[in-house]
Amino acid sequence: MSRLRTILDLALGDFRERARRYSFLLTLGAAAYLAYTVHAGWWLVRIGEYAPASGPVRLGMLVAQATGIILSLVGFYVVKGSVERDQRTGVGQILAATPAGTRLQYTAAKFVSNTAVLGAMLLVLGALAVAMAWWRSGVSAAAIWQIGAPTLLIAAPTLVLVAGLAVLFDSVPWLRGAAGNVLYFFVWSGLIGASVAGSPALDLTGYALIHDSLREALAAARPDVSASGLTVQLRPGGLPDVTRFEWAGVSWSPGAVAWRLYWVAAGTGLAGLAALFLHLFDPFGDRSGSREEDAEENGAEAGDPDEEAAASTGTAAADAGTTARGDGTARSPAGGFSASGLPSPRAASAVRAFLRTAGGELRLLVSGHAWWWYGLVAAASVAAFLLPSGTPPQTVLLAAWLLPVSAWSSLGCRERQHGTEQMLFSAPGPRLRQLPAQLAAGAGLALLTAAGPVVALFLSGDLVSLAALGAGAVFVPALALCLGAWSGSTRPFEALYVVLWYIGPVNGVPFLDFMGVSGQAVEVGASGWFTLSAAALALLAWPGRQRQMSAVG
Repeated sequence: MSRLRTILDLALGDFRERARRYSFLLTLGAAAYLAYTVHAGWWLVRIGEYAPASGPVRLGMLVAQATGIILSLVGFYVVKGSVERDQRTGVGQILAATPAGTRLQYTAAKFVSNTAVLGAMLLVLGALAVAMAWWRSGVSAAAIWQIGAPTLLIAAPTLVLVAGLAVLFDSVPWLRGAAGNVLYFFVWSGLIGASVAGSPALDLTGYALIHDSLREALAAARPDVSASGLTVQLRPGGLPDVTRFEWAGVSWSPGAVAWRLYWVAAGTGLAGLAALFLHLFDPFGDRSGSREEDAEENGAEAGDPDEEAAASTGTAAADAGTTARGDGTARSPAGGFSASGLPSPRAASAVRAFLRTAGGELRLLVSGHAWWWYGLVAAASVAAFLLPSGTPPQTVLLAAWLLPVSAWSSLGCRERQHGTEQMLFSAPGPRLRQLPAQLAAGAGLALLTAAGPVVALFLSGDLVSLAALGAGAVFVPALALCLGAWSGSTRPFEALYVVLWYIGPVNGVPFLDFMGVSGQAVEVGASGWFTLSAAALALLAWPGRQRQMSAVG
């Protein structure tokens, strides 16, 4: 009993810490907006050309499906990262000195805390759904059950599995960072696709369960109709004309309930599995990760000590117009020396200082990756010249621009991640020089990883596509800079970027194709849209940096 109490106390403390953040309120607000989209009829659920009649049953099913599709993706990024935060703040070392410092108790507490955070989102969704139903036509006890049963038995098990996955990804060293955030998107896509397959053992979102129930109700109401294939999608324009039929909801047999509890057990098992990989309490740091992770933790690539110091501080010496020396002195561009290490009165020009700062930022972004990272970048550049005839060279960016995600995501928040805010914000131009330098370095990294397509487009004379690629090369780091400056975390960019990558370039949605892969994106002039968006995002990063500076004091 004492162990259970310890787990619950740890989980409660972790939940309270998260609940005090503005991000928690934003999360609840997002859940409320999702409930509004359900109420407004933006979600299309039909089987063939037929849809269930409006009412509490349909509303409960919509809430369950919206939760399974949206919150299973967004919720993961909301709860992930608590283990890394405990490592960074030293809470892990404190817990290690207490009876609570066992791996199994710690992961169990994180699992309960994650479930509580996601449960709060689900509670807001369900409560608003009931309130909306009451606002429309009143609500009875039966209607509350019709809305609450799918929410409890379909949506809740889905989020429990997500909570377990978040603990597992937090505990495995190489899954904690950008690699894990990008990988989860593909895991989520696979889970959603598996639900459509129809097997109860793979039906995470309850898709097959609802499909079978709707199909039986349709057959009973319209025996002359043979329809199959459940369609679930978000349509802000509202539902098209469909034929309605009565549906009493899913019949919750013991077998159906057992299959939903199966996902609860799966989430709990994943949280238990996470304890095998957790190395939270190592006072010397976790050395089981890759060289890239070690370099990110130290803030610079292993090499010359003078170069590491210059890089890890964002080339603070360069900002002052000096070059650091190993003997503690400073050398000015003109060759004079100052034994105190202070900047020489003969400082470099503003342009030269900016270029040196941007160069230092670019070196930070490029350095420290594993050897295979550089090999893949080189292979992508070569592949641009080996594509079949008629295939645009920028197609290789679908893979090449996934490689720098971890580097881009550090823009705007690297100072907070490594605790260097006070040092860097006291350097000259923390906004006027450092923010544009980070943006320029991010764009430079994009062009470096796109070297092959850039050269191929230039040689072919396709300057329009080259301009579209260039607009994307500025838009991506501007997005990272803005999100990093406001959130102080890498996760918002890593989550949003991979979604934009999938919807835009991969699926060819023109106004989201920031790579210019589809010819339609080039034809509609998406490059102009992304250029304006990049400028707006860069400007929005300015007050975000001011907020960071105010917090530091």
